[in-house]
Amino acid sequence: SNPEREPPIIVTASSPPEGPTNPAAFIFIYGLGDDGVGLENVPGQFRSVSKLSHLSWILPNALENHETIQTAWYIPTALSSYPSSCLELEDEGDDAGMKSSIAYLVSLIDDLVAKRVPEKSVVLGGFS
Repeated sequence: SNPEREPPIIVTASSPPEGPTNPAAFIFIYGLGDDGVGLENVPGQFRSVSKLSHLSWILPNALENHETIQTAWYIPTALSSYPSSCLELEDEGDDAGMKSSIAYLVSLIDDLVAKRVPEKSVVLGGFS
């Protein structure tokens, strides 16, 4: 059974784009263990100083991961202060988790494009 993903939090533009400019959106992702709710104050901070009011914000949620016991876009490899001298012993990256997250984020972009937001007006960013 596939784990259920919480739907993204969508904060719509507080004012329409001025003149003939197109709508714009920011898909804003977070680091290990956080969620979209934890970022809801970010659009509010910009709006409180009258910045980026034409921008819609998409705050997606990563899946709850049974290995990390928290939300994760992919399973991070172990961080060791002593790198292995033998590359064969290095941890494998979580390719499946990474590809799944990429596919999900691409689907969010596709949804925006379907709602007439030009691809060039979609920003994907975040922090960890």
